[in-house]
Amino acid sequence: MSGDEALSANRAGAVAENIVSTRLIQAGYNVAEPRIPCQYDLIVDIDGNLTKTQVKRGFEDSREETLRVNMMGSVHKGQTKYESVKYDSEQVDAFAIYDPINDLVYWLWFDEAPATELRRKYNSLLAHRLDCKL
Repeated sequence: MSGDEALSANRAGAVAENIVSTRLIQAGYNVAEPRIPCQYDLIVDIDGNLTKTQVKRGFEDSREETLRVNMMGSVHKGQTKYESVKYDSEQVDAFAIYDPINDLVYWLWFDEAPATELRRKYNSLLAHRLDCKL
């Protein structure tokens, strides 16, 4: 990943995190962000339970009407190198996925999410919309 690609990916990730935070707050949830880098992006208070939430941004897949999401994390290995890593249930409780194509947020609990990549038809994700899951 070149420096420009990393910056662009970081910017897209920051936008997704802000949109997810805003939607959660609009839905009546309290949301906090960790002050130091860690495996999750947000802490969401759901009925008194603090939920470690990793935000992911989806992309339109080459297959028609399909969302693709890289569900892996990355660890810095030098100034411009990254290593992909899988999350585990001790690190993350849930994934909030921002779909920029349809401007929707989907919620998947850790045990509902694939380990490496999600590829799903948009209509199969409707039951995972934030307003349907929480």
